[in-house]
Amino acid sequence: MIFDEQARKRRVFEEVSLACDKVEFPFKFPHRSRYKNIGIEKEISHVFKTDHIKREATALSKDEVSESQFFRIEDLVRRINSAGEKFTSWFLLAFEKFLGGVY
Repeated sequence: MIFDEQARKRRVFEEVSLACDKVEFPFKFPHRSRYKNIGIEKEISHVFKTDHIKREATALSKDEVSESQFFRIEDLVRRINSAGEKFTSWFLLAFEKFLGGVY
């Protein structure tokens, strides 16, 4: 494991201001994509996983997150299949890898 439990919790809090009891680190991946009309984003994204987030307990960082919603996996798959253009390309890559293949 690249990050220990405390480092994963700290990183999630630093990135999105979300405190979690347990955080897993399933994978990281490189990606390159166009960002609006600003330019090209090229980075390595680290994917963290946690369960049982209370909606009212979230205080997401406005500097890092422009919008958030909570979905069950099956509802998110339906949303992506019907309106995938509303999601960032890196999220779609991460989600496909997270599920272990094409959704």
